[in-house]
Amino acid sequence: MVFFKAQPFDRETEMRGEEILARLSPCKNCLKNLDYKNYNDVRKENQNKIVKQFSVEEFFNEHKSIFRCLPLYSSATYPDGNYTSDWAEISRKFRSIMKWKCSCCKAGFSKNPGLLHAHHKDGIRGNNKHSNLRSLCALCHKNQPSHERMFINPNERLTIEKARIADGLKRKCTSCGS
Repeated sequence: MVFFKAQPFDRETEMRGEEILARLSPCKNCLKNLDYKNYNDVRKENQNKIVKQFSVEEFFNEHKSIFRCLPLYSSATYPDGNYTSDWAEISRKFRSIMKWKCSCCKAGFSKNPGLLHAHHKDGIRGNNKHSNLRSLCALCHKNQPSHERMFINPNERLTIEKARIADGLKRKCTSCGS
């Protein structure tokens, strides 16, 4: 079995728990897409056996041609799960570089910069590399996984929809449907 250090996060209290060791389970969709060990051609109980007997070393050895670089982080260098103290400035600079446009719906927000967010693609709030950030209006941001509970008041929603229309776009985003 392979274990990784993990720090559970409680979404209600927004607090992290004590560090624990957690077992790594492979993604069944990935096993299916890779057809790992003929995953698609075996019965359900044999698929479960493949998952239970999964070996990280064996997997990386077999698929080493796919993984051409080392992981970005070790357990010592993995970013903290919270926003960095300079996040507000990083976010502002990134949105400015993106010309205050939502990368999903393509609407511009230079007149309403608070309605354009910088979203962490990997969900790690401390990973502020530009390659991990995406500029999203509040509506498109709310449509991202694990952001469904994000509150957007009706006036903000209306302002975003008006910005889309003013830019010659549809009221609803054609990419994500928000």
